[in-house]
Amino acid sequence: MIETVNTFNQRKPLTKRQKKIIQIMVEMNSEAITVKAVAEQLGVSNRTILRDIPDIETWMEDNDFHFDHRPGVGLLIDETDENRSLILELLHIENQIPHYSRSERRQIILGTLFYTDEPIKAYVFTSQLKVSQSTLFADLDALDLWLSDYNVSIIRRKGLGLYIEGDEYNLRQAVSNYIFEFCDIDQIPILLMDEKKKQEFTKVRNHPLLRFFEPEIIDCVVRIVTKAEDSLHVRYTDGGRVRLYMRYALAIYRMRNHHFIQSSPMERNRLSAMVELSATVQMVTEIEKSFDIKVPQYEIDYFAMHLSATRIWSDMSNFKDPTQAMDLWQVVMSMTRIVEQMTGLPFRNNSKFIDDLVNHIRVVEKRVNLDILVENQQTEEIREKNPALFDAVETACQVLREWMSPKELRTADIGYIALHFAAESIRIQEQIQKVNVAVVCPAGVGSSKILAANIRKNFKNVNVVKTLSAFNLDPEKLRKDGMDLIISTMPLQIDFPNIYVSSIMLQAGDKVRIENEIERLYQQRLISNMAQRTMISSINDLEDIRRITQIGNEIIEITENFQIMDLEAIEDKEALTKQAGALFATSMKQAEQITEGFLLREIVGDTYIKELQVYLFHCITDAIDHARFGYIKINQPFASAKGPVEGAVVMVVPKNEYALEPIGRLSALLVEEQDFLQALKRKDLRIVKDLASQALVKYYRNEVSK
Repeated sequence: MIETVNTFNQRKPLTKRQKKIIQIMVEMNSEAITVKAVAEQLGVSNRTILRDIPDIETWMEDNDFHFDHRPGVGLLIDETDENRSLILELLHIENQIPHYSRSERRQIILGTLFYTDEPIKAYVFTSQLKVSQSTLFADLDALDLWLSDYNVSIIRRKGLGLYIEGDEYNLRQAVSNYIFEFCDIDQIPILLMDEKKKQEFTKVRNHPLLRFFEPEIIDCVVRIVTKAEDSLHVRYTDGGRVRLYMRYALAIYRMRNHHFIQSSPMERNRLSAMVELSATVQMVTEIEKSFDIKVPQYEIDYFAMHLSATRIWSDMSNFKDPTQAMDLWQVVMSMTRIVEQMTGLPFRNNSKFIDDLVNHIRVVEKRVNLDILVENQQTEEIREKNPALFDAVETACQVLREWMSPKELRTADIGYIALHFAAESIRIQEQIQKVNVAVVCPAGVGSSKILAANIRKNFKNVNVVKTLSAFNLDPEKLRKDGMDLIISTMPLQIDFPNIYVSSIMLQAGDKVRIENEIERLYQQRLISNMAQRTMISSINDLEDIRRITQIGNEIIEITENFQIMDLEAIEDKEALTKQAGALFATSMKQAEQITEGFLLREIVGDTYIKELQVYLFHCITDAIDHARFGYIKINQPFASAKGPVEGAVVMVVPKNEYALEPIGRLSALLVEEQDFLQALKRKDLRIVKDLASQALVKYYRNEVSK
């Protein structure tokens, strides 16, 4: 028989009185009974019965029975005769069985099915969980519905039993996400970081879904992820690192038990382009050595995908392509502007928030491209608690949808983005509501300290910045120091907002006056912020004009300075890189700087495009003032490890955000318009300029229309 495990905090059993209340309701045969009538039968007060109702309601809900209690109606168990008999039976054995919540039951069921390779009879669950067959089937229905998003099913075969069905990749996605969404794993990061707590691993492993949490597996996973960070020169966020640990530990556990992914989780060419592949190969070598298993290619793909799609600490330099970084930054700024307009909150004022959001959406894009599903139970909660903000974020996400097209943005991802905005909105509201106060007393010594302490105790949105003597007040200095209000124990004749309080201990009237003044200042600040946003909007209009002008200048610079170099032959990539560095240089030093920029970009990832048989040398450098685009044609192509090399596209971009966009448009043109590349290869400068001008003018007009 398959044994389930109990690592949950068991629910407190029903008391004798609570059992008696349930028995009385069962005997009413689906008719309501008043609280007063129950209290009279048991010889207790109405209040005593009402105190017991929440525990009874929890017990009923955990066992999937219908319990209704409404003022003016009474208490009612609306169940069939069979289920009422089952209730009485469960009450009889109530103190002899573990008490699981609905969520805990489902974790046990899913874990047992996932980690068992043979069908399990339904009675195993009903007998060990002490639930009815109808309750078990309700749990199975709920699990099956949740798993359907992953193309995983719970099969119920009469005479055979229950088993879980789905390919290995989908099974791992489903179980991993179920763990992250429904299991209490808050202590796991502490265990991973604290060597002294390794003995707790055994306790964690007793959780029905965490059997893979073995010390030797976790040690290996922590080791390989740390090495991957060093190899890739990145640092994962704490949450991202823990998710990697969990996913990798589960994968190793499954492979040790001969469960392997049987098909590639994504297209081969997309996987081969990942810079994380080299780090993954090192990780897999370590896994094979540690556990004496052969890791197949599809599992290597799985490890690389999750390494690529895990969130790193925000740093624009971690982007493989600077153009991509700027594109994403602009997407986030557009989204933030929409949310600002719909909510009236100044989100763009916090650069850290913008950086965090860019970093998060970068991970969302990777995850969506890799078809990695996530769950987010908080989506509906934030939609209900802050519908205006959620609507604004959902509207803003249309920008992201268009940018990610044809890939689809999922509701769970919108929910996570909304959580970022919700957290920032709380910070903004707190900041707006915070009032900076100077406390003033005749001497500004002992009594002012007592008054300041009382203010802090009674008003959470007041920030007591300083205490002053009444004989040392300078309104201009107070304004310069950011003070909003003076609270004084003596009347003041001063051109600055102030309140006189009668006692340093704050009487009731004093508190009311302070509250009223804080509210007045808060409303005044809101009006001021609204006016400031209107002014900023006007400034943004000027910024747009400046931006469009700069983009226009860069387009002219690019189109008037095309270069096509003709080389009869060249030895290798290194020599080609030097030629590319010199294409737009006016001095040896400038050529060396540009070449160095190309080489640094090549370290991140090889820029050879096999389909076009060219290198795409590009970099951002302060060696030049304006963007440049050119091509080097090789009449006698040379062979490289990647394939034959017919030439190199050269794109040099100054450290100027306005130049990135038009250069990015031309790089896209290489793929979208075959005639453009062919004209470059033919050295047909007239066609090159015509096609480039058409694309850039179209792009420019679109920007103006925006």
